[in-house]
Amino acid sequence: MVEDELKDNQLKNGRMISGEPKDIKYKSGMEVQDINPDCPHNGSRGVVTKVTNGDVTYKVTNFGRHFTLGDELTKSVDQLIPLS
Repeated sequence: MVEDELKDNQLKNGRMISGEPKDIKYKSGMEVQDINPDCPHNGSRGVVTKVTNGDVTYKVTNFGRHFTLGDELTKSVDQLIPLS
């Protein structure tokens, strides 16, 4: 990938390459996705139901090997990206 295409450590589709997104304020109702490649819930998407000190809880809206529709997962903010 050409270095000029990178901005703030993000790809054009909004996914993070590495590290934590800066200045993102998670709130209830926001859609998020787990992007941690080492997490069994990687790729899970959902709607935020609760935000606490550095953690976000969301209700899953897709299916995967280790998660299913309706599961509630709690992740640290560095494992998530917001979906637009």
